Amino acid sequence: MEIKVEENMIVEDPYSGRITGGKLFLLHLAVGVLYWIITGLTGDAGFGVAISCIAFIFLLRPAYVKRLHDINKPGIYALYLLIPAFDIAYLIYLFVADGTKGENKYGKDPKKKNN
Repeated sequence: MEIKVEENMIVEDPYSGRITGGKLFLLHLAVGVLYWIITGLTGDAGFGVAISCIAFIFLLRPAYVKRLHDINKPGIYALYLLIPAFDIAYLIYLFVADGTKGENKYGKDPKKKNN
């Protein structure tokens, strides 16, 4: 989905499209590694948490929505990740669930090479 901003400028919606569970897992891993690197370099865990929160807002939150789109569910289901004691199981589900084969209402299959 594209959002037209001006006459010749098109911005892609960060919440549209689909990604695989493997890509979501790698993104989570990258944010975790970023946290440990920043905490190790600065010696301040609070700074590492702050940077991780920014990464969550701009990287992980849209990725959750795209992953839900891949399994043909609306992005609002990402709110389930806010439920303590349920969030880890739900996140694991998002990592391992099979996406919809072929195109669905949210876009083309991210596993197909010829999109």
